[in-house]
Order: sequence, then C-alpha cells, then structure tokens
Amino acid sequence: MFSGDALWWATTTVTTVGYGDHFPTTSEGRIVGVGLMLAGIALVGTVTAALASWFVEQQSKEVPK
Repeated sequence: MFSGDALWWATTTVTTVGYGDHFPTTSEGRIVGVGLMLAGIALVGTVTAALASWFVEQQSKEVPK
C-alpha cells in the first residue's frame, strides 16, 4: 500500500527530523504531508504544555499561601 520512501518521509516529518531528501510530489501527498507536519507540531506542543503545567503545579505546592 505505501512505498518505503513514503514511510521514510512520514517518519522523518513526524519526528521533526525532516532531512529533505524525499518529499511528496502529488497533491494528495502534500495534503497528507501538511497533516503530518501539523500532527508533529501538536505533539511537541502538547508534551511541552504538560511539562510546563506539571512544573507550575509543583511550584504552587511549595509556595505558602
């Protein structure tokens, strides 16, 4: 169903490595690519927000009210 090049490109895109040696050339591939890029950015943002929230929660427990 998917070629090895497509899987390699999707993996490097989602992991934000993005070597640039492979890229989609069809409209459908580019649409999927944009979705993968947004998903990668959303994943990194979610993890960062969760860590920031945890740090703020830990700090608020230490500060007397």
